[in-house]
Amino acid sequence: MQGFSDVYASSGDVSFWDIALAGGVLIHEKKNRDFVYQSYRSKNGESVPSVAGWHFYFHRGLMAIRGSVRGYSSYLSRFTHSEELVCVTLLANKEGVDFTDLARRIAAAFGDLLSTNYDDNRLFLLEGQFKADETVRRLKKALEKRSIPLFAEFDHQKNAEEVGLTLRPTTILVFGSPKVGTPLMALDQSLGLDLPLKIAVWEDEAGSTWVGFKRLKALIEEHELKDSVTIIKMEKLLEALAKEAAEI
Repeated sequence: MQGFSDVYASSGDVSFWDIALAGGVLIHEKKNRDFVYQSYRSKNGESVPSVAGWHFYFHRGLMAIRGSVRGYSSYLSRFTHSEELVCVTLLANKEGVDFTDLARRIAAAFGDLLSTNYDDNRLFLLEGQFKADETVRRLKKALEKRSIPLFAEFDHQKNAEEVGLTLRPTTILVFGSPKVGTPLMALDQSLGLDLPLKIAVWEDEAGSTWVGFKRLKALIEEHELKDSVTIIKMEKLLEALAKEAAEI
């Protein structure tokens, strides 16, 4: 009898299976491998950056597949460019674990361009499957669907252009609910420095799109908040919004 969250396969098992699939041992014909490992194209010609569970990104040759069910999380990323050729497989006996930044940091041992150069204990990061402007549009749609007010939008690239400077796409959306934030600020008004909530969307030097926000759990200790439940719920909301904006 198996217990809750038992490991049924190791990361080595998953990587071995992946190598067999990609290398032609299990899928012999190239046209069939291309079908599994390239973006899906719909009948109307639209390119969808996902197929057979794989997600495709703007970093050269990067593809990843992730999953989370009760008691388990998994992540397999493959850098297929000829100058990189790195595969990172991560498994955890806990649901809801996002391995994006950790996998990039591990891959960075093989090349600086593979790292995010951010601390995932301080920032929540998610690599996007869409260009920055489309990601912002999707994020606005996710806020509207939840009836969350959008207080401000800062297009730093546009602001830079207006003063004769250049900056890669960088947009900040500021949003929230006074009904939720006000009771917290009533306990400690310095929380106004961290509220309302913010999510950033930007494009890095390699052309990858990123969605990120400052982790909120640190506020609990920093401000000695007794109402930790609200902060945790707010962080879960930010995660959900980021994923809806960034991924298929």
